[in-house]
Parts: sequence; structure tokens; C-alpha cells
Amino acid sequence: MPVKNPPESLQPDLALEQENGVLPKFDDDQPVTRRMIAGIIETTIQRTHFQGPIPHPDIFRQYGEVIPDAPERILRVFEEDSRHAREIQVAALLAQKEDNRRVHWIAFSLISFGYVLSVVFALMKEEWLAGIILTTTIIGTVTGFLQNRKSMKPSQVESDPSTSVPSVDKT
Repeated sequence: MPVKNPPESLQPDLALEQENGVLPKFDDDQPVTRRMIAGIIETTIQRTHFQGPIPHPDIFRQYGEVIPDAPERILRVFEEDSRHAREIQVAALLAQKEDNRRVHWIAFSLISFGYVLSVVFALMKEEWLAGIILTTTIIGTVTGFLQNRKSMKPSQVESDPSTSVPSVDKT
């Protein structure tokens, strides 16, 4: 459907644009069609994407134009956040190390108690009871070791020197 010419209030602007060569000249009685408008209007869409902890350098520079010390403040916040994240990671690793040490000591204590208890019952001539305690202690120890090994990822088992088996060269 053809569109009628713009109202008179817009005519001076159109006339100026027509003189500068921006718009083609239309006859007053010629209706303006969508195809004519599409030929006149050219739209450019530019999209940029930047991903990172700090803004794109151009945007970063523009922050400095609005607020003079903004780039320094942004960098300072980024550096403080990075330092804080590293401190949290170190604290988590230290806590895990302490937890592992505590678990190992508890396991060592329970296994030692089982062996001592089995020796005590053996000295009391209660061989069956000593055997049962010794057997359950050994089975519990092996089961705990195998479960720990099973829960590790294959890459952890290969990189963990305590679980590696030395290879024998038969030459």
C-alpha cells in the first residue's frame, strides 16, 4: 500500500536533505512506496562482544573520560577480588589438608586399637574372639582403602604417588 507524502511541517527538512543529496527528489503527486523508502534507508547494526574480568579497552577508556580515576578504581577492585579468591582457595586447601590428617589419625587409632585388642584376647586364650577382631579390622582397613581408591578419579590415581605401583623391567 503506498504511503502518502509527509505533512507540510516536514517539507523544509526534506527539501534541505534533497538539496544535499541525501534523499532523492519526489514529485508532489508521486506516492512514496516501501521499496522507495527501503532504497533510501540503510541501517547498519554493529554488535561487539567482549568477555573478561575487566571491560573492553575502548569501554575502559570511556569510563576514564566520564570519571577520571575510574580505570584505576576498576583495576584495584579486580586485583583485590583476585587476591581474595586466591586466599579463599588456599584456606580451603589448608582446611582439607587438616581434615585429611584428622581422618588418617582416627583410622590409625582404630586400626591400632583393633590389633591391640586382638593381641589382648589372644593372650587371654580367646583365639576365636581375637581372630574375629583381627579379621574385621583387616577387612575394614582394606575396604576403606578400596573405597577411597574407587572414589578417586582416574587422573588422581595416576598422579597420586601413594597409589602408584612401581613397574618391573624384565630385561
